[in-house]
Amino acid sequence: MILIWSPAVVAESYEPVEFKEPPPAEWAKFLPSGHLLVSTAPATFDIMDPESGQVLSRWTITDEGRPLGAEERVIAVSPDGRQVVTRSGQETKLRTWSRGKLLGTLDRADPDAPVVFSPDGRFLAAPSGGDRVLLMGAATGETIRTFQADRKGVITAMEFSADGARLAAGIVTGSVTIWDAVTGARLRTVHHRGWVRDLAFFPTGRKLAAGSGLSIRLIDPDTSAPARTLGKRENDRLNVRSLAFDATGVRLASGIGGTALSRPTVSRGWIEMWDARRGILLQTIPCAGPVDWVEFSPDGRHLAAIDLLERRTLKLWRINLDQPPSSHPDSTPLMYAEFYESEALRLLAQRRYTESEHTFLLALDIKQRVLGPDHPAVASLMETVSNLYVKMNRLIEAEVYMEQAVKIRAQTAAAR
Repeated sequence: MILIWSPAVVAESYEPVEFKEPPPAEWAKFLPSGHLLVSTAPATFDIMDPESGQVLSRWTITDEGRPLGAEERVIAVSPDGRQVVTRSGQETKLRTWSRGKLLGTLDRADPDAPVVFSPDGRFLAAPSGGDRVLLMGAATGETIRTFQADRKGVITAMEFSADGARLAAGIVTGSVTIWDAVTGARLRTVHHRGWVRDLAFFPTGRKLAAGSGLSIRLIDPDTSAPARTLGKRENDRLNVRSLAFDATGVRLASGIGGTALSRPTVSRGWIEMWDARRGILLQTIPCAGPVDWVEFSPDGRHLAAIDLLERRTLKLWRINLDQPPSSHPDSTPLMYAEFYESEALRLLAQRRYTESEHTFLLALDIKQRVLGPDHPAVASLMETVSNLYVKMNRLIEAEVYMEQAVKIRAQTAAAR
């Protein structure tokens, strides 16, 4: 079977970042600053500008100033960049980023299983014994709580919700278990067909996406509502290998990889971009080989992936939010503005003012360019931003935005 993608569709909103030499990538993650942290070797990291692909700095993790052992490699980095988790054979260790100081040994963690940090960097979770997950303090690695699954199996994926309130784990036999991360209570178990390779929480934690060999399932952690299925496939040689929501939850990226039934020795892969609300496939971005990891930048303007064709290679795209991601009538820039505004209101309610400001201004920028600078919807959003600045005690900026909103409303009234 030959698959053909239209370059016009891909170029509509995703522009590849060109590299002189595609960088190798053991794994990667976006930092809160928007820079990309790329593990180019077992203990070496590049901090990269995703807009240009330029390497800004390079770090090597050490053992208190000495090189790490030949087999020891970094498998996780805390969100604040202060701690790393390394693994060598059966040993999993917690170290500081700056000097590699040993903070603790995670003796009960299963070897070769994933380890994840909580979003605030205070905790980390690791599978233990095949049917349990340990919650440990990130400062020492000391076990705080044990989460019990309802069936035994190798845990292949784990994820915290953005607020750290929930923890989910998927196992190789197909089930997904969700716990209350504060109390350890098991909230829900959903049975999934096939190996669960990756999990991704909706930014508000209201939904969990689980990817297996055949499909993506959207799960409600708090109710027994049936899971919604996206992208069911008949070809069981193709796998959903990686998942990521953007910061608004509008887009869900899915990394696909595997072999064609007609050519089982030839690997192929691509990224599918979904409208997570409506379950609509917006477009497909071709890659050379299976896509083992995919993630959006915090501001939603870049997409990164790791391609496995010949070796683990980093791929980057610039996302043009001024253009709709497909010809579907519901896929418009205003859809993004709507969700940016919704997310900003959620952050505002949580008193996360700096994050709320950033997200409100993204929504405002889109509305000004799409609707025009004098549209009433722009005035309404400016009033909201002004109220935010009052809460932040930035009264000069609050006055500027309110004056602009009043001017727009006066012009609108005069035109009637």
